[in-house]
Amino acid sequence: MKPILRIILILMIMATAAAAGEAKEKLFYILNYSVYHCNAEIELNGILVTRSDRETAYSLTGFADIGMWIYPGTNTVTVTIKPMAGRKAAITNSSVELSVSTAKEGQMSDEGKKIMSLRIPEKDSDTSLDAVTSPVVKTATFKPAYIPPSELWGKVKPVVLDAAARAAITKLVKDYHAAFVRKDADALHSFLIFAATDVSRTRHQAEDEVKTKMKDALKEMMAEKGFVMEPLDVKNLVMKPVAEGRVIQVTDRNGEAPVRTKGTKESGSYSFPVYAGLVDGKWIIVR
Repeated sequence: MKPILRIILILMIMATAAAAGEAKEKLFYILNYSVYHCNAEIELNGILVTRSDRETAYSLTGFADIGMWIYPGTNTVTVTIKPMAGRKAAITNSSVELSVSTAKEGQMSDEGKKIMSLRIPEKDSDTSLDAVTSPVVKTATFKPAYIPPSELWGKVKPVVLDAAARAAITKLVKDYHAAFVRKDADALHSFLIFAATDVSRTRHQAEDEVKTKMKDALKEMMAEKGFVMEPLDVKNLVMKPVAEGRVIQVTDRNGEAPVRTKGTKESGSYSFPVYAGLVDGKWIIVR
């Protein structure tokens, strides 16, 4: 299992079995995508949703639940297509196609109401992506009529990523990593409670279940054989403003989550992405 999938499971494990209370509407935002022979990255509001690579022959098809990153106002989908590394054979009919839709609870990913779509190139006869030599960037925007329930977007505003902000975010990441090293479930509960409960809202799941079950879920995860943290490379932390500068994504120099476990043959590794926001005057993990 890929690391990014494992951390999504960890953040949700305490809520996936819990049904939310009756709501007027339970809608989920889905991004469906199909990439054919393109070295492509697809982002929503600056957050990477998926990318193709050599392991997948630069082709992939799938969908992603993107509700946690949908906010009021203009939302932006960005597709970046780069030259393919080590391309030996001629590639034809390269393309990227995606759509954003709202699906009701119980619907399949492609059964919802489509609110935005993008196809690159627009015409089948266009072969401009067959031999890309420099990055091609295309964007599409939409203003959602339905906003997933969330407290985050009412609390965060665009911030200046100055020296003081960088120092505070660095301390947050160091303390977060140290809690994993200590296997301190109480501390980790404090670090993750805002993100976990707010994401549960966007998925129409019961917040109380998250609050009561998260600590046990963390303990169970950290009790797994081989759960050992990789050292934190503080000097090489990279901070990137996303979501119109209201959230700061923290990665290492390779674009990977800075907080992660050492890999094992049996179960791979856990990866813990860090998205920080300034909430009520304090930098916390918000997603």
